Amino acid sequence: MKRIVFFTVVCINAMLFMALKIDNTGLTIPLRTSGAEPGYCGDPAGGNLNCTNCHSGSDPATQSGWITSNIPETGYVPDEEYTLSATATLEGYTKFGFEVSPQNAGGTFFGNLSATDTETQLTSNTGYITHTSSGTSGNGSKTWNFRWTAPASGSGPVTFYGAFNAANGNNSSSGDIIFLSTLEINESKPIGIRDNNLQSKISVYPNPVHDQLTIEKYFPGPSSVEFTSINGELIHSETMDGYLHRADLSSFQTGIYFITLRSDDYIITRRIIKF
Repeated sequence: MKRIVFFTVVCINAMLFMALKIDNTGLTIPLRTSGAEPGYCGDPAGGNLNCTNCHSGSDPATQSGWITSNIPETGYVPDEEYTLSATATLEGYTKFGFEVSPQNAGGTFFGNLSATDTETQLTSNTGYITHTSSGTSGNGSKTWNFRWTAPASGSGPVTFYGAFNAANGNNSSSGDIIFLSTLEINESKPIGIRDNNLQSKISVYPNPVHDQLTIEKYFPGPSSVEFTSINGELIHSETMDGYLHRADLSSFQTGIYFITLRSDDYIITRRIIKF
């Protein structure tokens, strides 16, 4: 009799354990609020898998413009740092998830990702970034921001592969809606003079800065000066005609900003801290 009871208990426990599985990936039924596993954003390194491998529902729809950045249209500058945003939108939904990875067509990871707040995190494979448990709530849409440091010169084009999950909140994997989106970026090709040490072409001081920022450049010709927030929003722009320029930042709020100097020959970005 004791053996029968023991066998029954074991079987029940086994069925409960199996009920918590959705497939052979070992993922559990509820929305993965702690973040997605690496390799599920429709990327070549992950075998073009996406969230439908874990969440049942309709086939993924492809959306344009869900991944954006402050990378110029001319392309990324090698070794420079940029802000990217991933946005999922679906009216009536309040729970969202995402995963993004920068790769080339052959599945090679390009550049370095980094989280900027508590709503994003790198996965066990640092070539992927995903949401955290505190970064899933939204009201018809959800935006995540993160940083990307461009790869070395000569790396070529990069594609940001992204998968998004709009969860219906039924505490199961069924009925969720999956979307895919990509952002393709070319490597910037400077016109005219080529210089592998762009940072030596300008000086920006003091940094941190309170009100007056001095910008000094060591090449001729007019330039434009752009100030963007850490979220990639353009805050202010002005023209720099000479070699020395002073910008008034007294109206800027305290925080981190990026200053980009653009000319016919160069695109140079520096990070500054306003206090």
